[in-house]
Amino acid sequence: MEKQQSYRSWILLGLGLYLLIALSNHISVAEGQLGYFLREGAIFWQQGDVLLSNSLSYTTPEHPIQNNHWLAAAIFYSIHQAIGFAGLHLLVALLYVILFVFLFQTLSVTTVYYLVSLLIGGLAIPLFATHNIVDPVLFSHLFSMLYFTIVYQYLSGQKNSSWLYSLPFLQIIWVNSHTYFFIGSIVLFLGFIQTFIYQKEKSSPLLIVTLLSLLTSLVHPQFINGMIGAFRVAFSSSEILPIWERTTLDAYWLSHSYILLYALILGTLVLLGGILLGSKIKTIPLPFFSLSSVALFLFFAFWNNQLILLAGIAWLIVSFPIANYYQQKQVEKNIKDFFLQYNPPVLSLYLLIPTFLVAGFYQPIHNFGYGLRENETEAVDFINQVGVQGPFFHNTAISGLMAYRLKETQPLYVSSQALAHPTSFLTQQYFPQILDPVSWKSIHDKYQFNAILFRLHNESIPQLEFMGNLLGNGQWAMIYYKKDYEVILVKRNEKNQALIRQYEIIPNTE
Repeated sequence: MEKQQSYRSWILLGLGLYLLIALSNHISVAEGQLGYFLREGAIFWQQGDVLLSNSLSYTTPEHPIQNNHWLAAAIFYSIHQAIGFAGLHLLVALLYVILFVFLFQTLSVTTVYYLVSLLIGGLAIPLFATHNIVDPVLFSHLFSMLYFTIVYQYLSGQKNSSWLYSLPFLQIIWVNSHTYFFIGSIVLFLGFIQTFIYQKEKSSPLLIVTLLSLLTSLVHPQFINGMIGAFRVAFSSSEILPIWERTTLDAYWLSHSYILLYALILGTLVLLGGILLGSKIKTIPLPFFSLSSVALFLFFAFWNNQLILLAGIAWLIVSFPIANYYQQKQVEKNIKDFFLQYNPPVLSLYLLIPTFLVAGFYQPIHNFGYGLRENETEAVDFINQVGVQGPFFHNTAISGLMAYRLKETQPLYVSSQALAHPTSFLTQQYFPQILDPVSWKSIHDKYQFNAILFRLHNESIPQLEFMGNLLGNGQWAMIYYKKDYEVILVKRNEKNQALIRQYEIIPNTE
């Protein structure tokens, strides 16, 4: 028994270190929305305001936004101020590792082969490390894991009901930290149904906690609109949503990412595994709660690709009982024989491992280190240093960095935050519509741009050609350029003459 516990501890240590390494790649304030959240956090702590409109933009400042992330922004900002980007990044990574180990230990079965346990955990880890981790979605990831494990342990007799009563207080944090806070109430309700069907003696505490959770979801600056608006945003299917807010399938077709392909394959296997558990394996503990939670997590993992970590939770819930069932069917417990049988656990490995290797998860370090990417803020620091004045035109790929780093007197043209602008603005005054010279002249005349900041990296060929055409028409001067990454243009006018004389870069046309 002592030897088994030692093996188990080494497996948890190895998986935890693997996840920590996978989460160690440098973060960005331009990609995703971290830059916005740090700016909002600063506004909250310095002015006491919760932003409920797109006031960081000069184009649609009155457009209302649904803000269920203001508390996450305040928390990130205060941690960043105390220990910097590296400390913030490391702290968030450690939270993911701790919750993963906690969940793995709760669900793993000691009778499953240690190698099988290691494979199950290792194949789940990529879904715990495929997102911008310093982001309010952190709270939906962590609280989904925490709610599930606390309810699971209560139903299985590992925890008493006092643990449940902490969840309504966590719900107050969740409703003010991320849009998908309602997942927690659904998990509690599924636990209540489990007790109503199978464990009536445990039903009262779960019913009380579920109702309290719904009530505490109203503790939001907008009261009930904090709930209703979150539902509206969560189930919006607008074509103008940024890629991280789209469905996983839609995001895959747009990006052809092997990571998203891996998530889709694993999610499909989880779905098939859940069907197998429900129809064939009758020994699964907590049958309704386990399988309905799998369906819940899988639905949201497919619905919103920033939630694909939930497919990893579902994978762990399904994999252990299936592996244990097929292992126990063997007369001789021989690990070699187990992997040579064509049963569902082995077939799933045949499907997952090739994609796992192609996506590069066997070597998860791509840009090792904690904190910001190297030279992440150089372009905006240059603007602040030399005094480039707006109004700016820019692309969404750089807007998060501008929100975080530009001086407060320099509002943004376009925000990459979901639904921050009316649909008409994004369909008429942003790419690809403004590639047409007439459309570009229309918005230029309307907003009188004085400078352009553009992140070239990963942008489409038409957008890169658009920037080249602007530089070639003689009306703009290039004063900053990092090859294949960022460029700054200023209008050739009297206001910019000093900048142009000192910093103009003549393009190499050879």
